[in-house]
Amino acid sequence: MHELPQIAQDIEKLGAEIRTRLGKLDKYGKDIAKASNAYDLELGKTMAALEMGQIFTMSDGKHIKDLGASNRDKLAKAVLADNKLIENKILAETQYKGLISQIEGLKAVLNSKQSIWRHLSET
Repeated sequence: MHELPQIAQDIEKLGAEIRTRLGKLDKYGKDIAKASNAYDLELGKTMAALEMGQIFTMSDGKHIKDLGASNRDKLAKAVLADNKLIENKILAETQYKGLISQIEGLKAVLNSKQSIWRHLSET
């Protein structure tokens, strides 16, 4: 029974940590939305520019021009891949998914501590 106070303290700490990470999850979700909006906006602008005949020069010196509607989406994505917008979007998504995994891990530990608490408190 002398373990009960320590287990109770562990449960409280885990609950607090989960709440903290849930707060971060909200921020990361907003980061995803911002990065996705910025990417989608630039994708639309780039597709329109390609359609109007603009030629884009990539960081490796290669030029990209419109080859018709069927390839425009892929070409626009290639142009955007050459800048940081896609990296920002992927980073935001990765941080969000990583934090979800951390929260799930903490919840599993919390559940095990709660099971131990119930078992010890019943004996």
